[in-house]
This record gives sequence, structure tokens and C-alpha cells, in this order.
Amino acid sequence: MGKRAVARGSAAPAKVPVIRKRPDCSVGLPSMPLTSARTEHFFGRSSTSLSVPVGLVHGVVPRRIFDPLLDTCRREFEGSQLLRKSADGTAHGPTYRINEKVAARRANGTEFRKLAPAGIRHFVDHVRGKNPKLYEVLRAQRGMSHKHGDLQVKAVEADPDDALLCYAGLMRWSTGQCTDPWHVDGGPSTVFLAVTLEGDRILEVEDADGRRTRHHFRPGDWYFSSPSCFWHRVLPVKGASAPATTLILRSATLTKRLSGGRARDDGERSVGFIYGTRECFECLAEVVANYLKKHGFRI
Repeated sequence: MGKRAVARGSAAPAKVPVIRKRPDCSVGLPSMPLTSARTEHFFGRSSTSLSVPVGLVHGVVPRRIFDPLLDTCRREFEGSQLLRKSADGTAHGPTYRINEKVAARRANGTEFRKLAPAGIRHFVDHVRGKNPKLYEVLRAQRGMSHKHGDLQVKAVEADPDDALLCYAGLMRWSTGQCTDPWHVDGGPSTVFLAVTLEGDRILEVEDADGRRTRHHFRPGDWYFSSPSCFWHRVLPVKGASAPATTLILRSATLTKRLSGGRARDDGERSVGFIYGTRECFECLAEVVANYLKKHGFRI
């Protein structure tokens, strides 16, 4: 895999392309019109790696799947006493584990301990049933590990049936407009799924050469990728009528890699907290990207 020398904080092009139209065909999945998805492939960069292969798949959740998920998440927000506002303006709603076979965790000041409601667990079960090959591929990587202090820590910390998409969080911006500065996620986002529940938001992605692309997500839109592998930010959409609300699903993967970096107020970007996971991270990222290139993703 070739390495590209990329200057940190490279400038964006004057005009950033925006993908507004929902995909109406399925790349590699022509027989699945209700779960039509488009897969994009590019090289991203993290604080330690200048060129990491990435697959990003986006599509629309079928109505029969989306409606019960939305109902569940609305009830959880209405009944939650956990809503809090962080320094960046994000209102973090309730967070959960999908099953009790993965460790309870604390991340970004939030506990992932409580078992998710049935509606969210059923959605994750549905996703697993649609993508069995992904779980098989990652099961073959169970021997991959890295050193952390005196311990040898597995990259995938449980059987993939339990580890993938096992940490759930509901995110809503209190202003109704989403704003999340440039950052690279930590290791649990190597296998990552986001579903827009209400409102609109724009995901802006920066590749390894500094080129930027924007994706406009509306209710029912989803994307599956590895945002631990590329710089990205979330932007508001003018005139959006509903609060921007998203279901985020991360995995029990490379959990010692706490952050891949974040933009500071002066525009400089931090190196994150990666704790000796680079080699494992690059290997696992390539496995996920190659899988998406060959098989895509279905909901």
C-alpha cells in the first residue's frame, strides 16, 4: 500500500462538491432496489497513517425497518434524563450496549453500560442478517492483536456477532443544527454505522490528498464506513425544520485507540490518543475497506 506525503491541515478546494441526490441504483447490488446503496472508495489519513484505504457506503433504510427504529429512538429521547450538552454544542442523548457480552465502557464522558431497547437491538440484528459475510471476514481476524502495557489486546475484542455495532448512541444538537469540527474517530469507529433519524446534516469528508466532498443526509439516510480512517466534520443545513438527530453505532474494535485527532481552535490538528495501535489499525482498516469494495453493505 503506497504512502502519500500529505501536509497536515491542507487547504480545501475553493468549491466543495455536494452530493444531494439520494442513490437510486445499487453499485454491485442491482437486485436490491429497496436497499439501494452507493459505495465510494478513497484513501484517508489519520494522525499516524498518511494513506489508509477507505470504503464509504450510503443508502436509504427501507420504510418498514426505519419506522419502528424511529419510534423507539423518539421514545428514548422523550424518557431520557441523560441529555447533556458538551463544549462543541452537541447534545448527547442516551447511550447503550447492544449486548452484555462486550465490556461496559466510558467514552467522551459517556457511559456505554445500559442494555439498548429492543427496537435498536432488533435493528442491529437485522443489519447482521443482511451482511453475514462481513462478520465471517472479521471473525477470521480474531487473532489480530496489539501490545498495550503488559497486555496483548485483540483488535476485535469479542466474536463479531457481539462486537460489531455493539455500542449505540443517540445524538441530537440542542440548537437543531448539527456542528461537529474536523476530527478523526477512535478505533471503535473502524466498523461504524450512522442513521439519520430526523432533520438534515452534511458530512464533509477529506481524503489523503486534502480533497473534500460533502454528503447531505436526510431522515432515513445511512452510511457505513470507517471514520477512524479519515478527517471529517458535520455541518448544519440551512432551513432544516426538525432537530438533527442521529443513531450512531460503533464496535468493540481497537478500543485503546481513543482518538485519531481533532481540530483545535487555531486550526491546527491534534495527533489524538492511539496507544501503539497503528499497525493493527492499518491492517484492520484495509480488511474492512477491501470487504466493502467486494461486497458493499446492505440494510
